[in-house]
Amino acid sequence: MSRETFRKVITSPELIEQINPENKILMKKFLKHKNAKCSDSTIIGYTSDLNMYFCYNIISNNNKSFIDTKNLSYQNFLIMGYLN
Repeated sequence: MSRETFRKVITSPELIEQINPENKILMKKFLKHKNAKCSDSTIIGYTSDLNMYFCYNIISNNNKSFIDTKNLSYQNFLIMGYLN
């Protein structure tokens, strides 16, 4: 019998919509740069990871610009899964 994978949802369309415009620009530039070098599935993974980080940023850092963030508790946020 195979083991089931538990996935905690920590993003939502509403939170993604609230991402700081500066961070959205940085994310688009990063993904555009990577798109020339990476497979489509890698880009999908990067997009998911960035959405998780920026949703965390909304909740824990008052939606600061990525350049201004210094919080190191992101890993704890992912482990704890603060969003339902």
